[in-house]
Amino acid sequence: DVLIEVLDARDPLSCRTSSVEDYVNSFRPEVAIVLVLNKIDLAPPHSVDAWVRHLSASYPTIPFKSATGTRRGNSVMQAKERVSEASASQRKTHDCLGAQHLIQVLKEIGHGTAGFGGRAKMTVGVVGYPNVGKSSLVNSLIRAKSAETGDKPGVTRSLQELRLDKGIILLDTPGVVFDSHHTSSLSAIMRHSIAIEKIEDVEGLASQVMERCGQDTIARHYNISESGEGAGGGMLEQIAAKRGKVAPGGGLDTEAAARVLLQDLNKGRLSFHTMPPAPPAECLIGDAQVV
Repeated sequence: DVLIEVLDARDPLSCRTSSVEDYVNSFRPEVAIVLVLNKIDLAPPHSVDAWVRHLSASYPTIPFKSATGTRRGNSVMQAKERVSEASASQRKTHDCLGAQHLIQVLKEIGHGTAGFGGRAKMTVGVVGYPNVGKSSLVNSLIRAKSAETGDKPGVTRSLQELRLDKGIILLDTPGVVFDSHHTSSLSAIMRHSIAIEKIEDVEGLASQVMERCGQDTIARHYNISESGEGAGGGMLEQIAAKRGKVAPGGGLDTEAAARVLLQDLNKGRLSFHTMPPAPPAECLIGDAQVV
């Protein structure tokens, strides 16, 4: 009845499955699509706000922060505030943000669809690339750690059916990579949809990540020289020196340094974010408007 597409708030376009959206719109137009920007605690508020405005032009878009821990046994805590109302300190807690807003949107969709063909329940599918936080979102919604999660891609291997309340059933699905070159794709690395041990050219991708995040960000994170004047010259060499990564021959192990960098990226220690594309330029010619 409803399809929740989970996106990484830092770079939503890199993990947006437009082919799935097109299929639903063409062959299952009765299915409502809702976009969820997860991991908003890893992106600056101005970037999240801009993406919400941009994506809301296509579908309802909810900013979201999944709970990162459990309390009171196996329970998951939800903050009552919407993300737009949350303080900076609330964004950094272990509690979930945005759950009540998302549930409200789901119920509003249900009330406007004539009871889903006479059935008393609504089935909500949760889809997205690996490691965008689908299972964490499901756990946050049902207030319990029921769906299996992990910091590696591909933890969910089969369909999991979980009940949100008496009227809503959630289907947590395995992540699917739609990029045929995902083992060498920068976007796949940035969204952590492949395991680091499966990457062939670790140093090459690490160099692309440094360019993507900005050398100033890398330099500040590892306390190294951006100009390449530190030990070993290059930034990977400096990271290897800082972390004590030494190759069997006694030189600096830049491959191990590259893996350190990618691991820090995957764990959210390295900050990066994108902004929505600029709207098309508009100009006026006489009484005609060209877009």
